Amino acid sequence: MRRWKLITVAGVVAIFVLVIGGLALAAPGLSPTGAPDVAKGGEVYKANCAACHGGQGEGKLGIPNLAGAAGHMQQLGIPAEQAAPGIVKLLRDGIAGNMPAFPPAILSDEDIANLGAYLFTLAPTTGANLYTANCALCHGLQAEGSIGPALVGAAEKFARLGTSKLQALKGFPDLVRKGIPARMPGSPQLSDVETARLGDFLWDLGSWEADFRAKHGRAPSAADRADRQWSLQFAQSSGRIPTEQDWIAHSAETRLVQQVTALDVGVGAPPAAGWKWGVTRRTAGATDDIEVNSNPNDHGNDWVFHVVKGSHKLETPGGSVVLGVGEAEILPAHGVHTHRFPAQSEVLQFAARSASDPPSRGHGAAVLFWSDTPLETTVGVNYRLRVREFTLAPGQRTGNVEAGPSFAYVAEGTVATSGGQTRTATAGQVLSLAATQTLVVSNPGATNLRLVLVDLHKQ
Repeated sequence: MRRWKLITVAGVVAIFVLVIGGLALAAPGLSPTGAPDVAKGGEVYKANCAACHGGQGEGKLGIPNLAGAAGHMQQLGIPAEQAAPGIVKLLRDGIAGNMPAFPPAILSDEDIANLGAYLFTLAPTTGANLYTANCALCHGLQAEGSIGPALVGAAEKFARLGTSKLQALKGFPDLVRKGIPARMPGSPQLSDVETARLGDFLWDLGSWEADFRAKHGRAPSAADRADRQWSLQFAQSSGRIPTEQDWIAHSAETRLVQQVTALDVGVGAPPAAGWKWGVTRRTAGATDDIEVNSNPNDHGNDWVFHVVKGSHKLETPGGSVVLGVGEAEILPAHGVHTHRFPAQSEVLQFAARSASDPPSRGHGAAVLFWSDTPLETTVGVNYRLRVREFTLAPGQRTGNVEAGPSFAYVAEGTVATSGGQTRTATAGQVLSLAATQTLVVSNPGATNLRLVLVDLHKQ
C-alpha cells in the first residue's frame, strides 16, 4: 500500500478550493498599506459576499463554502504566494453566470487584502452548517423530511440492516456532489473534508449513539452496545421493555462470561474461488502514527479493524469513526481513507479475500496468520461477518457458541476450545477454527482470558 502525505481532492473541487479558499492566505500579502484590517474585511464581506456565501461563509445550495479556507490550503499543501495572482483575477473577472466581477471601483486591492484576512479568521464549517446551507431546504430544518425524504434516524435503519457506518457512507460524497437527476441537485463545491463532516452530522441525527454521548459524556463501549442489543431483543421477544429485575437477572447470567458483539455486518456471497482469511496486528510506537491513502486501487479488499489497546480513528470522504478498546469497524474496499493510530495502540486487522488473490500485508502490520485453504462457505449464499469478544474468569467456560468458519485471537490468558477437537493457545496466538455448529471455549489458566472470535455466518 502506497502512503501519501496529503489527501488530494478530485478535479473541479480542487480548483474551487485553490482559487476561492486560497483567498484567505494570499490576499493579506496584497495590501499596499501594511497589515490588513480584519474588521474592515468583515465589512467588505458583509456588503459584497454574505448575500450569496452566507453570513459566516458557510455557503448555500450550489454556492461554495468559504469558511475554513486557510485549512483547505494547508491540507492541499499549496503555498499562499502561488494563489495570489489567481485570486485577484477571479475577483476582477468574476465567473460568468455564477459570480459578479469586482473591478477596482468596487473593491480596491486593500479591500481584497482586508477581505482575505477576515476569511482567514472564519472557523471551519461544521456538519450542521453544511446541512443548513445545502440540504435543509428540501429535507427540513431538523431533517424531518419535506420536499425530500426524512434523513433523521438513518443510522438506526442501517444498523438494523447490518450495515456499518463506513459501509453506509462509502458512496455518500458522490451522491452529494452529483445529486440525483430530476430529484436532488448536486453540490460539487463540497470538498472531501466537508462531505465527511456532513456525513458524520447526518449519521448522528436521531441515533442512539449520539444520545448516549450527550447523556454520558463519552462514546458507548462495545459492552454498552451489547447491553442495548440485548434490551432490543428482550423487548421484541417479550413485548415490553426490560425492568430492573430483568437487568439483574441478565447481569447474573453474563457476570462470569462476558460476550460482546463488536461487529455484525453483511458481506455478501463468496466468489466462486471462495474466501481465505488474513489476520495482522498493527502496534504503534512511542508517537502517533497517521497513514493516509489517496489511491482506492491500493485497498482491494474489505478490512476489519478491532482495537485491542488504545484507540483507532478511520476517516473516509463520507465520514469517520473512532474505535475504543473492544470495538470494531469494517472499512470497505476501494476507497480513499486515513488511519490514525495513537501511540502505544494495538489494532487487529482481518481481511477476507478471494482464494484466487495473493496475500497482502496491509497498513504496516505484522502478519499473524494467512489461511492456506478456502473457508467452508457455500457459493451463492449471503454471509455476515461477526466479531465477538469473550472474557472468562479462571476455570470458567462458555456454553455452546454458534460459530461459522472462523479465527480466534487470544488477547490475554490461555484458551482451550472444543468443537470436534480440543485446541489450546496463549496470548498473541491465532487459532484457525473449522466450521462447526457450536464451539465451547474454556479458560484453563490462572488469569482472566480475553478472546476475539471472528467468523462468517449465513444471513
